[in-house]
Amino acid sequence: MASLTSASASKDAVDREKDDGERVVSSVDIEELLATNRGKIDELRLLVKDFLPVEHNGEWDGHFCKYDDIFYLRYVLSFGVTDRAVEALQFTFKFRAEPENQEVIRVVANNEIEEQSWATESKKWQVGGPLEECLDEESGSGFLLVIRGGMCDQNSLMENLTRDQFTTMSLYHREMAFQYCDKQTRATGRLSKQVMIFDMEGSKLADMTDRRMSAAHAEMSKISAKVYPQLQDKMCLVRAPSWMGWVMTLFKPLMPKSALEKIELFTSLEAMWNSEWAKRRLKRHMFPVFLGGTGMSEAELPDYLNGKLRVHTPMPQITINRRSKKFVSVDVPFSGPAEIEYVMSVVSKTIKYSAMFTKGQGEGLDSCRLPVEGSSKNVLMPNAIESKEILRAEDGPLRGTVKVEGPGVLRITFDNGSSMLNSKTVKYSFDVHG
Repeated sequence: MASLTSASASKDAVDREKDDGERVVSSVDIEELLATNRGKIDELRLLVKDFLPVEHNGEWDGHFCKYDDIFYLRYVLSFGVTDRAVEALQFTFKFRAEPENQEVIRVVANNEIEEQSWATESKKWQVGGPLEECLDEESGSGFLLVIRGGMCDQNSLMENLTRDQFTTMSLYHREMAFQYCDKQTRATGRLSKQVMIFDMEGSKLADMTDRRMSAAHAEMSKISAKVYPQLQDKMCLVRAPSWMGWVMTLFKPLMPKSALEKIELFTSLEAMWNSEWAKRRLKRHMFPVFLGGTGMSEAELPDYLNGKLRVHTPMPQITINRRSKKFVSVDVPFSGPAEIEYVMSVVSKTIKYSAMFTKGQGEGLDSCRLPVEGSSKNVLMPNAIESKEILRAEDGPLRGTVKVEGPGVLRITFDNGSSMLNSKTVKYSFDVHG
């Protein structure tokens, strides 16, 4: 890594080692920002000149990104003139030159995303996409991405995309936002950034704690901190359930501070709209009605936001062979009161069921599954053979709520031991609410 040349830069480097967050920019006027940071931009250019790729004379990545003053400005605004800035730029030059990433850049630049296999697959399970003309131009406008969490099927998405495909999809999304914002920045003379709004109405705890997804997001966040500085303005989690604050504590060790500090939880739509940030940044009269706006109705939304493209899969099911038992476990990985909303039905005939809650040793997906030594198990439904609860196909689905005190694990046992000939199939859904 190149060494720094000035005392002020060295002090800046020490400060940044203590704090890996991203600097807050007081202005979005590019002309003003370039003038104010001219010396730092020139100094940073000198520090990284030996790392520039030899292809294309080190002037651009070959498909889209120009390595010019506006490009270096985002690094100066995020890191200053520091060793971290040099390291991030060195990583970025190498990253954007790698063949697989060159393909991502080329596909986005040529508007060929719809032809990618992951794009077709993701539309089946996710409800979300960009909305235009909803961000205020004076505050920099930018790329607005909206996700309707309660309408997504995250489990099916992860079951139909490999880990590499999901990570690649995440990279495509960031590169698409970067290219869009870079074009806007150059066209308008205002620093353009991405805003993401995640509507959590109907979201499930199991989706938010899926380790396959959180691991991929954490990996991409660390890459983005270096390759896409000053790209993310804010990620708003609106109508956030009470357990979401706990989930955020899980993400803290996995994600860089520069990503975490951009996330803000709003318990209601009005809480978001009443914030000073929303008043400055968002154009409410252009927002869809489901987000508290006065613009598009549900019928006017594009198909990727109204759920028409979603494939609705049947509920999970389990088959219990004759003379045997099987169980389903539901994690409650946080402390405090919780309600587990359930739906259960047997496809034919009848089957017995019971439920038992075991207190876990602590919060988290690992600790909640470790029983507290010597603690008694809380039988929520009768477990004696003569008094077990019974699901009957003729009665249809059984719906209800079980109240527990987390952390711990609810175990639902389906008992087909009395059947001599027939296996039974049970369909179920369990949703944990804080």
